[in-house]
Amino acid sequence: MTNIRDNQGLAYSIDSHFEASAFPGSFTVSLQTRNAAAQQAIDGTLAEIRKIRTSPVTDRELEETKAFLIGSFPLRIDTSAKIAGFLAQIEFYNLGLDYIERYPKLIGSVTKTDVQRVAQKYLDPDHLALVVVAKQDEAKIRQN
Repeated sequence: MTNIRDNQGLAYSIDSHFEASAFPGSFTVSLQTRNAAAQQAIDGTLAEIRKIRTSPVTDRELEETKAFLIGSFPLRIDTSAKIAGFLAQIEFYNLGLDYIERYPKLIGSVTKTDVQRVAQKYLDPDHLALVVVAKQDEAKIRQN
């Protein structure tokens, strides 16, 4: 996000997430940009995915991400519906009733090596499905 949105000014918004489930799920990156900047934003995003596979995240990136995940965790269970869904996930994935207490320590124990290992295993920018909603004549997306 920092490079694509803040440094290069290529996207109004950008986010990514893994679909967590019992089996490997999808990894999705979504962004909104100008038609004329679409290819550059795509190229930059793929470069960031390649980078995380080959270079460790910085200490700052890792610590900020851990702080966000731990700090925002209570928002995942701030309504009755969210609590019910969370408890169902704990049971489905057999995480144990103490998972809510263990979560901060689990997140806190993630290392830069862990991040890179998982990125190498699950992120492959050379094998992806690319969906672009744009004025195609303006966006001029390369067909690789």
